[in-house]
Amino acid sequence: MKSILYFCLILIPILNIKAQELSIQEIHEDLRGPVLNDSKGRLWFTGPKRLTYFNGTWNEQKLPAPAAYNPNVISVREPLLLKEDKSGNIWTSSKKGLLQFDGKTWKLHESGKMNFANTTMIFVDYENRVYFLTINNEMGIYDSGNWTFLKRKDLPSDINMFADGDNEVLFGNKEKTKAVGVFNGTYKLVKDEEKLKSFNKLIENAILLEYSRQKNLYNYLQVYLTNDESVIKADVTDMGIILVYPDKVVIKSEENEREVQLDANIREIISDKENISTITTYREKLYIGLNKGLLEIIGTKAKLLGTNDGLAENNTVLLRTDPNKNLLVLHGKSATVAINGEWYKYDKNNGFDFNFKGLHAISLNECGNKLVLCNYNMLKGKSDIHTFENNKWTTLTGNVSNEQYAITNNGTIMIFGGIKGGMLNGISYLKDGKLHYLSDDDGMPAKFTKIIYSKDNIVWVSSISRFAQSFVTKLTFGDNK
Repeated sequence: MKSILYFCLILIPILNIKAQELSIQEIHEDLRGPVLNDSKGRLWFTGPKRLTYFNGTWNEQKLPAPAAYNPNVISVREPLLLKEDKSGNIWTSSKKGLLQFDGKTWKLHESGKMNFANTTMIFVDYENRVYFLTINNEMGIYDSGNWTFLKRKDLPSDINMFADGDNEVLFGNKEKTKAVGVFNGTYKLVKDEEKLKSFNKLIENAILLEYSRQKNLYNYLQVYLTNDESVIKADVTDMGIILVYPDKVVIKSEENEREVQLDANIREIISDKENISTITTYREKLYIGLNKGLLEIIGTKAKLLGTNDGLAENNTVLLRTDPNKNLLVLHGKSATVAINGEWYKYDKNNGFDFNFKGLHAISLNECGNKLVLCNYNMLKGKSDIHTFENNKWTTLTGNVSNEQYAITNNGTIMIFGGIKGGMLNGISYLKDGKLHYLSDDDGMPAKFTKIIYSKDNIVWVSSISRFAQSFVTKLTFGDNK
């Protein structure tokens, strides 16, 4: 069985920008986005009274009159939600109902007394049914021309997760599951223990593919891996599905399945799933990062590695292979890298000045031949940028946001959100080993950046001013002569 848990996320593309310096080309007021990059390559933008897309030129959308049908934004800090279904229709919400765009015209689906102006989630299930959840915890479901409208009293409280199950969709709150909604053409609210358990297992034994944040709701796109309740952690590697049990590790591939029995000292460490950080492969070996060591699996044998085996520290924060297929083991204050099968230690004495403690957020990305680690200190409002290239670390400190980024296809430029005075401001980009900035001092229209997106050599920045004005800025890289 394959099940999917889903919420819309704007994907950050990797594009080819053959350029040097950023410059401002256009500024659009009362606009947010891009909110959606659809299957036809159109970039969609929204505003309190506007809906438009860009495909080389701007295309303002005329929505059904009167003006009350125009889209309404949840708040000035959040753009209106747009979602494309499996047939290519674009869906959004309005004050008078739900709006559907078939590529040529817009159609209004009236919702009676229900108000979908403030829609917090749009979900498309395996049967191409479209679900709309409002900020008031009301729901509309579109099913091949038929509508089901569900009031708050009939739904689970505080819904923040949808799950494609076996021929049905489950939805509820992943933190406090007291009831779940079930829809398979008809709707019912269930509280029985088996259904609640199924919903929770969908969330726990899944691999995270996408993540987004909207109106204080944390939503995920995950692929369901197992319904075995004794599994502590499940993940997918190039070896296949990895299932970690209290006493063994099972590796399932299309060809075979093998079990690896674990010693008592390893079982004690993995007894809590919070002690497991990352699972990855390196040179036909399976590695599982633990808070007290690195578990190495060769064939059906498991060994717990630590400082006596060549690691810089015993704890493992993160595992990742770099563009040159080296294995990075990130620790709390250092890193160990396996290069051609040999372990090498890195700390501040040889270029890796890293410290992961307190309120930190980490992103780890590939940029050309470099591995780029962004360690954002939320208290200081600054980031340490660590690049690993040619088996050497370089550490930079700058006003860089960890929230969103874009990477050029030729691997020369990595674009981040910018920070100034602890607040999001403009953007920054890493080029030729240096950080460059473009903020309100350089003509950016607003202090607080929110969305960064790159397409066709263009960087789009969505931002908001201190006076709640929203802007979209179009920037391009140009040769620096």
